[in-house]
Amino acid sequence: MDHITRKNFEAREDTGDIENEPDEEEDDYLYDGSENFYGQLASFMNFTEKYCNKPCRNGAIHTRCKYQFPSDEYDQVIDVLGSHMRDIILNEHNSVRNNFANGYWTDITGTKYSVLQKTNLPLAANMREMQWNEELATSARMWTRQCKATSDLCRDAYLSEGSDVLTYVSQLIDAINWTGGQDGIPTAQTSFSKWYKEYPHFTADNISPYKKPRNPQTYYGSIAQIIWADSYLLGCATAMCRNNESTSSLIITACNYGPGEMVEGRNVYVKGGPCTRCKLLNRTTLGGSYCSSEFPNLCSGTGLASTQLAMLALMSIIFV
Repeated sequence: MDHITRKNFEAREDTGDIENEPDEEEDDYLYDGSENFYGQLASFMNFTEKYCNKPCRNGAIHTRCKYQFPSDEYDQVIDVLGSHMRDIILNEHNSVRNNFANGYWTDITGTKYSVLQKTNLPLAANMREMQWNEELATSARMWTRQCKATSDLCRDAYLSEGSDVLTYVSQLIDAINWTGGQDGIPTAQTSFSKWYKEYPHFTADNISPYKKPRNPQTYYGSIAQIIWADSYLLGCATAMCRNNESTSSLIITACNYGPGEMVEGRNVYVKGGPCTRCKLLNRTTLGGSYCSSEFPNLCSGTGLASTQLAMLALMSIIFV
């Protein structure tokens, strides 16, 4: 099989289906000889301005600019995170956050969770409901296609519509050498379970302020990121990297979190009753709850600022 390029890219979802359509978000800036040259040129210039002309604060070149093609060290590089797994991994993040905010966690074996148990951690007052972000997912996808077991150096993103400021994005990454088996291909859910299993090492004295783990045997950085209150945007990708003559495959999963955290000295969350220190009202209940309708211990992730809601309410009165 040929290496993946922008023109022959073959991607398999986690369901096993084959998608022959290239990712529109990634390819809209490439000239393909069509009559829409000027539109594509404008898109390319916009892409270059957004990512290639603005290095991250560490001076590194952005992943979306530097790694536009997959690794050439493998015969096949296949995307294996589809829409179904995307929904699963987002739901698992929010379920864990919802439980931790209310002082509970579940033990886990493999990818199966047990009944809820009380934690020894304070409740979280400002933990936000996470939303899927395609910009973060695209950056994760372009990095996992490099088949590296380490994090990339520059993945910052424009987290609000119309923003021209890159915001720091943090990352969790997992690598698995897979030789086949009855359990099937490891998924992003497999990686999430590994990160989640750090919860016994995360203690109350690491919440405010956060202290970076010093002992690899009791590492808790991944679970700290999963429950970090102000990280509310998520984008993940999984790639299978393999050579034709090999009996094993390298499975790389990366999840990007925005705004990025795991920063020593900051608070993982504000201690207090669940959903009592929220900044947004749920847009589906005008003048109603600050809390998520699906995850009631989390601050709504689909909200409008209270000032915006007040304006909407005023307008509804004026124009009735």
